[in-house]
Amino acid sequence: MLSTGKAVFQSIMKGQARFSTSAAGVLSTLKGQHFTSIDKLSNDELKGLLQLSHQFKETYSDKSKPNPQPLTGESMSMIFQKRSTRTRVSTETGMAMLGGHALFLGP
Repeated sequence: MLSTGKAVFQSIMKGQARFSTSAAGVLSTLKGQHFTSIDKLSNDELKGLLQLSHQFKETYSDKSKPNPQPLTGESMSMIFQKRSTRTRVSTETGMAMLGGHALFLGP
C-alpha cells in the first residue's frame, strides 16, 4: 500500500488526480480511529487526507484574513516512541494554529 500511496501523492502533486468525492465524506470512515500507519489507509482515504491537507494549506497560508480555529478548547496528548523535537514542535504549532493545545507526555 505504501508504494500505491506514493504514486497517489505524486499524481496529486502533478495535478493529474481529480477527486470525485468530498474529503469529508471519504474521511468520515476514519472518525474515532487512531492513525498508526499510512499502510492502513485505503486509496480513497489517502486521497481524502491529501485533499484536506491541501485545503488546510490554502486556508492557513492566507495571512490577510483571520484563520478558522476548529480545535478551540480541544487538547491532544503526544507520546513518542523516540524523542523528536522537530515533530513535537511542528505538532504543537499546528495545534496552536487550529486553536487547540498540545501536551507532550514524556519521561
